[in-house]
Amino acid sequence: MAKYDEKDPKSIEAYAKQLIGKTLRDIITKETSASLNKVKYTINKGGFGQALEKYYFHIHPGNRPEPDFKEAKVELKSSPLKETRKGLASKERLVLNIINYIDIAKESWKKSSFLKKNSLLLLIFYLHKRAEMMIDYIIKLANLWECSPEDLAIIKADWLKIQ
Repeated sequence: MAKYDEKDPKSIEAYAKQLIGKTLRDIITKETSASLNKVKYTINKGGFGQALEKYYFHIHPGNRPEPDFKEAKVELKSSPLKETRKGLASKERLVLNIINYIDIAKESWKKSSFLKKNSLLLLIFYLHKRAEMMIDYIIKLANLWECSPEDLAIIKADWLKIQ
């Protein structure tokens, strides 16, 4: 049974915020921890996000056309941060969607799979450290995020070019 309301984005966000300052090791069982101990981020790039979905939010990881939290219309995205001399910075680009060049030609922007999946994101950022196992990465941020109208206009223009 979920510890959040699957229909309420704010409830999902509040549950996610309980992760801040914790690691996957802090939130999962010892049996799961033993199997995840063997997985490094460099070996399984999406492993952190998949483990988060499966063991914390209890949703089935996968590449579906709808958002991860379907009823709340919230897509979960996790991404690594790195420490720099100036503070924390994104370690890599955050991928919002994989383009299906056949399907995109049949879609309209307003009913696009991109908008359906990415209108409201739950972003979870964790601190990646090369010497640590993925299970020991510390979660630094967990927030709901919506694209600004300015950024959405840029994304729409790019989407239309691709289409």
